[in-house]
Amino acid sequence: MELNQEASDLYGLIHCRFIQTSIGHAKVYHKFLQGLYGHCPRALCDRQKVLPVGLSDSLKVSRFKVFCPRCEEVYIPKFRSVNIDGAFFGTSFPHHFLKHYPQAVILPPKIYHYEPKIEGFKIVGKRGSKFFSPPMGNIRFNEDTMTGIDKEKKADKIAEQKLNVRSNRFCPQGGAANSEVQSLT
Repeated sequence: MELNQEASDLYGLIHCRFIQTSIGHAKVYHKFLQGLYGHCPRALCDRQKVLPVGLSDSLKVSRFKVFCPRCEEVYIPKFRSVNIDGAFFGTSFPHHFLKHYPQAVILPPKIYHYEPKIEGFKIVGKRGSKFFSPPMGNIRFNEDTMTGIDKEKKADKIAEQKLNVRSNRFCPQGGAANSEVQSLT
């Protein structure tokens, strides 16, 4: 019995090496196109076909999982009756596969904007809607909670206000000196 287990482990490790070759990639690509490994469970992935992956290169650590190339997440496969070790596929297989077959994944646009709708009509005022504006209450920022960029923006705004006050003090007509300089040139 132990010899049979060791033989199957050896076969699995040879399988891991074989699928890294170009012939192995071609065979897996054929199975991938058929959807043999399943589909991504996320709704926004639009039933993207998944690839097998192991979470460890060592034997008897974990079962194989499936990797979605669109959302780049690892999931437990739907068919739990199959008890295949993750080392039989390796941790780096999906990444090698996607290097050789980049056309296997059709990536969505970088930003997928979800708009909530009821009966096809956009909901105004709900988060995710184009027309959503967060409530603007009486929010004040402490100097401690502000980031460096916010502090710079606030300092620039104060400097502009001081500059405007100084220029208005010397030119009460609101920029008449500038128009005179322009007319002379």
